[in-house]
Amino acid sequence: MADLLQQVVSEIQKLILDVRRMSFQQLKKARCSMKRFYIALVVIASSLWVWLPLAHASQCRPLPDFDENGVVDISDFLLFVGKFGSKQGDETYEDRFDLDGNGTVDISDFLIFVNDFGKASPDSGGENDVNIPDANLRAVIADSLGKGREEAISRAEMATLTRLEARNAKISDLTGLQFATNLTYLWLTGNAITDLSALCDLTNLTRLVLYGNAITDISALSNLTNLTQLNLNSNRVSDISVLSNLINLRRLWLTGNAITDFSALSNLTNLIGLDMNGTNISDISALSNLTNLTYLRLSNNTISDISMLSGLTNLTYLALNENCISKLSALSNLTNLTQLNLNDNRISDFSPIVANTGFGSGDEVDVRKNPLSAESLNMHIPALQSRGVDVQFDDEPELVCIPIFPKNLSVDAGSSHTLQSNYLYVDHKKIKLRGSRISAVAYADFNEDGHIDIFYAPGSGQDYTTFPAELYLNDGAGCFSLDTNFFNRNPPRRIAPRKALPGDFNGDGRMDVFVLGHGYDKPPFPGEAPYVILSSANGYVLGSGLDTFIGFHHGGASADIDADGDIDVFITNSPFGTPFFLINDGSGSFTQDTARIEGIIREQLYTVELVDVDGDNFLDLLAAGHEYDSGGGNLPTQILWGDNTGVFSTAKATILPSVSGRGIIVDIDVSDTDEDGDKDIVINRTGDPTTNNYRGYYVQLVEQVGVRRFEDKTAQLLFENEDTDAYWIKWIRMCDCNSDGHVDIVADDAARNLIWENDGTGTFRPR
Repeated sequence: MADLLQQVVSEIQKLILDVRRMSFQQLKKARCSMKRFYIALVVIASSLWVWLPLAHASQCRPLPDFDENGVVDISDFLLFVGKFGSKQGDETYEDRFDLDGNGTVDISDFLIFVNDFGKASPDSGGENDVNIPDANLRAVIADSLGKGREEAISRAEMATLTRLEARNAKISDLTGLQFATNLTYLWLTGNAITDLSALCDLTNLTRLVLYGNAITDISALSNLTNLTQLNLNSNRVSDISVLSNLINLRRLWLTGNAITDFSALSNLTNLIGLDMNGTNISDISALSNLTNLTYLRLSNNTISDISMLSGLTNLTYLALNENCISKLSALSNLTNLTQLNLNDNRISDFSPIVANTGFGSGDEVDVRKNPLSAESLNMHIPALQSRGVDVQFDDEPELVCIPIFPKNLSVDAGSSHTLQSNYLYVDHKKIKLRGSRISAVAYADFNEDGHIDIFYAPGSGQDYTTFPAELYLNDGAGCFSLDTNFFNRNPPRRIAPRKALPGDFNGDGRMDVFVLGHGYDKPPFPGEAPYVILSSANGYVLGSGLDTFIGFHHGGASADIDADGDIDVFITNSPFGTPFFLINDGSGSFTQDTARIEGIIREQLYTVELVDVDGDNFLDLLAAGHEYDSGGGNLPTQILWGDNTGVFSTAKATILPSVSGRGIIVDIDVSDTDEDGDKDIVINRTGDPTTNNYRGYYVQLVEQVGVRRFEDKTAQLLFENEDTDAYWIKWIRMCDCNSDGHVDIVADDAARNLIWENDGTGTFRPR
């Protein structure tokens, strides 16, 4: 890389020398030379793109439109060339050409210039007219000024604005707003804004509302130190370090952003209100000295330790619902609390809330969906109620009714994971479906001839068209033919199936198949019901009782979850509801059970597997989906460990390694890749909104290096695992494709034929 940089620098120097030898008039006459300079700029920009972030200057830096003609063009380049190499103290030095302000007009300034080349200056237009290229923003400003929407707007008129509201106005470009220097109130909710650079000098702002945009970079706000209220809810912000400068903030909203580091908040000691719902926070130590807080909302995160809240004695409202909290001792001293939400946590001991002498008449406490002890139910809650506190709780906690299950020595038998991990490898491109594209696939010996057949559930989801299921029978030589008599030639139809689960659901010793899907894949996302095809003496019949379970069912898995000898089903139901189990009565009839899953509610859960990962003879639940999601609901890829309670909880989970920019998990599979006796994990990823949403594939290998200990071994053991431009892979499966006794990785996808073969050591290379 150093050699390449030196080569590019040499080209720059050569280009500059050539320019210095010619006047601008000569260049105008020599069209080929002009063309060369434009081409050179493009080539250099492409070559140096990787270094441009190193030369990044403040978003508030003016464009290098040196001749003030409204655009950064070749004439500005010629002016820049004349100053290249000058330093502070030189007669030729001018600080306007020193774009990074380091005292020298050098290569880093050239990189900045290249980055801005071709951009229009926001000041372009008449001498006093303001350029507002976004028609929707111009309309809002014109209306606020009482002007016609086609009339010119002057800088003086912009300076009269003190308040501006533009809600759901489809604004994407804020250029021109930089001249509204006297704004104190700016409300821009529900737009398509990404760039805040126009706001960087609006230092009179005290209230700024940017809820519901597509903002990732908030560095332009660093100078807005008069802000007292800032709303960034529902954006795509991950870095909030710039907020440490905004020490006058009194209220801050960050809900629905995938923030990676919260340390900047520790400096905001004037805050009285903070909303961080669904921000993926687990460590709240940065909040410990925010002692002026009266309102704090931390719902829908992964918090387990709240000890650092013990000093926030001014709190009157505290929301901690949908976390992983079990200990409440830190709350006993928060005597100013009047509203406390602890719904959906891991709390059994409620005594610290009783010990809080501040709770009294008219106060509210919500402790529903917690495994409260008998003492808490029979003593602590009545004690609070006797003081006039309104306590919301479950009279019959769900956990109390869950039986204790023994270890199941055949825990994986008959599960959908076991049945999909067969030896069969199929090139789906060679099978021509009668319906649409393949949406769901299942493998099993459906006609009991000893050969693995293929069940397809086609679909699209782009409209309301339904497609029938299809069964292709294996002749034993690897050739598959459509069973035209399947389901009496009238098989079930769906809009968009997503998962087909083979298994013996009615206990007759023959293969059935359970199909779930999400239906129409556009707003309002109405969903659709699953169905089960059951074997019978006369072929196949459609199981009953599933029509009421309509939802956006993107993923599922099946196994004997309650250890009663039949196969049950888990359904994701994301992102609009709570995932749930369907408990089988042994005949293929199912009853919904939501008590066996805790901590995953309305999350972006899209793919699951039920496998005994740690070898303790209890099923574990692998849960994955959107690790990063712009609308909140971020879900770390994790294993919820099974035990004798039969309950899967995020409080008993291990988080698996993530991959930056590849935060959407489409599928996941488990097998012993290195033959050391431990089950390892392959994760099928695609791009998330921080890079290229749902574009490309990234196959990740996570190795179990000890019981319940995992390390990402992709770089060392899985080669050519990524293609950022390809279509994402629907399914990933591990099976022995080449009959060498070692498990391989298969992209089980109709769109391509990808296999990574295992060399016997757990190292995978593409076939």
